[in-house]
Amino acid sequence: MNVSENRASTDEITRLTDAVERLRLAEARLGRQRAGTAGLNDADRAAVRYITELSDRGVDVTPTMLASHLHLSPSTVTGLVDRLVAKDLVSLVPHPRDRRSKIIVAFDRSIDPDAVDPLTARLREISARLTPRDAEVIADFLHEVTEAVHEQPQHR
Repeated sequence: MNVSENRASTDEITRLTDAVERLRLAEARLGRQRAGTAGLNDADRAAVRYITELSDRGVDVTPTMLASHLHLSPSTVTGLVDRLVAKDLVSLVPHPRDRRSKIIVAFDRSIDPDAVDPLTARLREISARLTPRDAEVIADFLHEVTEAVHEQPQHR
């Protein structure tokens, strides 16, 4: 078997990179739209979803875990958590085993993560149509794309 048969052609690569660029533009447009409304910003929504989903699995969420998950600095997460506390979406409680740490607790357990971010619910519906192998390949690709974005130097 020829190795090139296992690789994308130039046309397929172009189609894929165009699709990723359209996704980036759509995400940027969505972020601007959401920023213009008086609700939660993208990071706030992602944090509430993460805290709620992990709490539902019995996992205590710390600010350090949240910072790592969202790829944010600890000081940025402090401000984010302060906003969520001010909006009565979460509370902070002392960590039972680490006096220096806190646990972030979803304040209103009736919060539906899909109501906080309906787009994620729609993405789950789309993902459910994939075969397990396709889902794995796409997830790996998107993780690599995400890492490439994070590796870009920040311009000031």
